[in-house]
Amino acid sequence: MRLLAVLLIVVLSAGFTSCRREVIRVPGPVQYRDRLVVEPIAAELLNEHPIASGTLSECPRVAAQRRSELRECNADKAAIRAQQEGRR
Repeated sequence: MRLLAVLLIVVLSAGFTSCRREVIRVPGPVQYRDRLVVEPIAAELLNEHPIASGTLSECPRVAAQRRSELRECNADKAAIRAQQEGRR
């Protein structure tokens, strides 16, 4: 008899605690956002340029080589910027 009373109390208390009232909230309006499309940069613009080096006696030649490579790097960056501005 005690076992039946305890079992009845356990079942009833378990049933009442699981029936809690919950507030169901309606979601707000859907917000649409722009997609960002990423297009690859041309492979020839991503090539690494060699870095000239040499002894101290070759300093003027090395400086001229570095200057020409720097100009090529700047030209690549300008081409990338132009490519990106054309997409906007």
